[in-house]
Amino acid sequence: MKILKRILKGVSETVVDRFINIIVKFIEPIIFLNLASIETYGTWLVIFSLPAYIMISDLGFSTVGQNQINMNIRVNKFKLAQKNFLNTLNLSILLNIVFSIFFFFILKELFDNGFLKFETIKSNEFYLIAVLLIFYTFTHQINGLFVSIYAAHNKYYFKIRLGYLSKILETFILFYCLYNNYNFETILLYFLFCKILFFIFIIFDTTKNYDWIKFSFKLEKDYIRNNLSHALSYLLFPITNALKYQSTNLIINSVMGPKYVALLSIYLTLARVIINFTSITDGIIKIELAKLWISKQLEYLKKIFIFNIQITLYASVLIILSLILLNEKIFEIWIGKNFIIDQKIFLILLFSTLFLSLFNSSVALLTSTNNFKKITFYNFLNAIIFILILYILINIHTNLFIVAILFLISDLIIFYNALDLSSKMINVSLFNNFLKILSLKNFKVSAFKIIEKYGKN
Repeated sequence: MKILKRILKGVSETVVDRFINIIVKFIEPIIFLNLASIETYGTWLVIFSLPAYIMISDLGFSTVGQNQINMNIRVNKFKLAQKNFLNTLNLSILLNIVFSIFFFFILKELFDNGFLKFETIKSNEFYLIAVLLIFYTFTHQINGLFVSIYAAHNKYYFKIRLGYLSKILETFILFYCLYNNYNFETILLYFLFCKILFFIFIIFDTTKNYDWIKFSFKLEKDYIRNNLSHALSYLLFPITNALKYQSTNLIINSVMGPKYVALLSIYLTLARVIINFTSITDGIIKIELAKLWISKQLEYLKKIFIFNIQITLYASVLIILSLILLNEKIFEIWIGKNFIIDQKIFLILLFSTLFLSLFNSSVALLTSTNNFKKITFYNFLNAIIFILILYILINIHTNLFIVAILFLISDLIIFYNALDLSSKMINVSLFNNFLKILSLKNFKVSAFKIIEKYGKN
């Protein structure tokens, strides 16, 4: 398959995924508000904030392994891909077993000491919820390693397809359980069962189609030693996300209550439509950037990198203008006429999301080629400062306006850092890359050259 066709197919499948993701995000609060309450929705959001912390249990080795397998298969080194696969799989399983026990007792202590305020959930119920969340997250992580094999074999579209089919199924499960007034433990049990069924199918399908996948207990000390620094750098990504986003939910819940967690989520759901629409090329672009990097085709790597950021910028601006004009009507149709909109908060979150979208496109080159140590460290510091300032200010000014302002500042900084480090990696000044991103002429020239180049490959 030609590279351009592969990218277009991956993008088209991602468009479907983003469309479904938007629908699911919009349907979720409707389901809760009609079948339960806004407080119940806020509690559900806080509960599903907890897996973000559990996701660090593989210490970042899963992500490193996926990138290595992708590059191994690119140069037809299937034995090396098999070795990296086995090392990654076995190490991830062992780490998950150890950290699952560790995280259970941490969550137990947080609940017993009153930091996780769930007024309607008793101790034994929360312990069961914690166990189910740990198993759900463990299955999700191992599943991710197997699914990445499709992308490495130029079937990125199939990886995306499996993802959105899983989301659709979980949405139906959520509706069914809330309609029948099931508790949180039952909902999570259904979610886990669904995840396991998908995992069984993926194991069967990948082992059937790719004969280099073999199972044995192989775990080399050299693999751990050689990749530990990369893995720990990748580990900072989920830790950073957990600190910045999920800790925000926990802090708001502890100070203002679950209702305000739900309100912030509703604002962000509409604002972050921008990310869903503008990040449609990021996933497949990461795969292609890694292949261009390993093949030393740097000229076209630079063009694709900047072109992808330009698509993000122009699409984001159009969506922001549309949402500024139509947000009141959208909220009215979506949540109802009684929902009071704070336009200042919503506008700030829109521009915050613009910078977050630009960050996602700017960081693609760093993460796909395992050149991400500095950016992960900077982002981690950013998140620590964000959480500390949020915790101090929200106890003084208990409103969501503070949260929105902090998101805006934080997302602007991480975008700047990502573009700066990526520019240094490809030996182009940050200023020149800014000019290229803002240049419509450069956008047109790059589009023609990329089509001309990859239409022939």
